Amino acid sequence: MATATLPATATVEQLLGDQAASLLEHRCETVPQSLLHLPGPDFVDRVWAGTDRSNRVLRNLSSVYEHGRLGGTGYVSILPVDQGIEHSAGASFAPNPEYFDGGRLVELAINGGCNAMASTFGVLGSVSRKYAHRIPFILKINHNELLTYPNKFDQILFGTVREAWNLGAVAVGLAVSGTFPLWLGLVIVGRYLVPALAGAALIAADRRPELRHTVTGQISTSLIIVLLGGICLFRFLKQDAGNVVIGAEIVIPIATAATMVHLAWLARRPAAPEPG
Repeated sequence: MATATLPATATVEQLLGDQAASLLEHRCETVPQSLLHLPGPDFVDRVWAGTDRSNRVLRNLSSVYEHGRLGGTGYVSILPVDQGIEHSAGASFAPNPEYFDGGRLVELAINGGCNAMASTFGVLGSVSRKYAHRIPFILKINHNELLTYPNKFDQILFGTVREAWNLGAVAVGLAVSGTFPLWLGLVIVGRYLVPALAGAALIAADRRPELRHTVTGQISTSLIIVLLGGICLFRFLKQDAGNVVIGAEIVIPIATAATMVHLAWLARRPAAPEPG
């Protein structure tokens, strides 16, 4: 197996050039080093053992920190393979089609000396009996739902925590996207992007738009903050956010449309005369 060697310090300094001194000799004066939980062989015992993590979680953490070429150092190197599976084999594995085989991916992590392998439910589930005892698995249990047409890009569960435990995973992961529908996110982006572009166009046309907050703009911004914050809070508390999402899907587009109409009406007004 081919191995990589660390570059000499002189090589690193040459690569950094004029920034070498500031980067390599920098000393942070904001937080004393003595207050930091630095990586080390006793990282789990020193940092995690006194917390409310269960004994099983502590054992799983130790299995990750103690595995691979960085085992026992407090540092981790994890091989993640996620989007390639989600975005089809042709899009991601055409240059190396043999790596569409989940076993090849796990072998790559093992041969690379990684602490763990992180991938999808389908990949790790298809090879769990062969590899789960050889390298810790970190299982992503949700993906974009791309089977419908047109695609919705909504995150849904492809597996459960119990299934992840049964196949030998030491940890699970979830994609943070999909908190609210993609189209609603685009509406929110447009709510602020369109006025900015319109203002730039008016300035380019030698007009002086009134750069002030409108009532409808303030109301729409407040609604966006409250509704999206409510969705995130419900998700954080593991509560059903369905009704809040439905409310956001109704209220935010209406408030955004009202803001756009108000801004368009203001833009049609004659420009204020220049002072003097």
